[in-house]
Amino acid sequence: MKKSTTADRLKYLKRYKGLKQSEMIEACNRVCRQLGIKEFGKSTISQYINGKVEPKQDKIYIMAKAFGVNEAWLMGWEDTEDDVSENTGQQTTEDQLIEKFRSLSAAMQEKVIKIIDILKG
Repeated sequence: MKKSTTADRLKYLKRYKGLKQSEMIEACNRVCRQLGIKEFGKSTISQYINGKVEPKQDKIYIMAKAFGVNEAWLMGWEDTEDDVSENTGQQTTEDQLIEKFRSLSAAMQEKVIKIIDILKG
């Protein structure tokens, strides 16, 4: 049985992560750019948060990826907040690593990849 709405979950994420709507849009648009698809409009998140528009599955996927949560949780189907706290920290770390990696020169990126391969064994 569905426990919450997507709007409820987005409000929770906004509060939990201390995000502004503009930051939520930017996180989603970062995912869109990675996937090579059309970015969210400026009012998209606002409409979802206010429950004016129910996001389609493709938008759910993008938001779940952007915020590091499970799609089912974001749609209101899963009831545990543990998923959010665990995944949120992991996603934040992953985002930080990706941003730092992208800021490196190509030569430095190759070195980082070699180091990771060595650490993996």
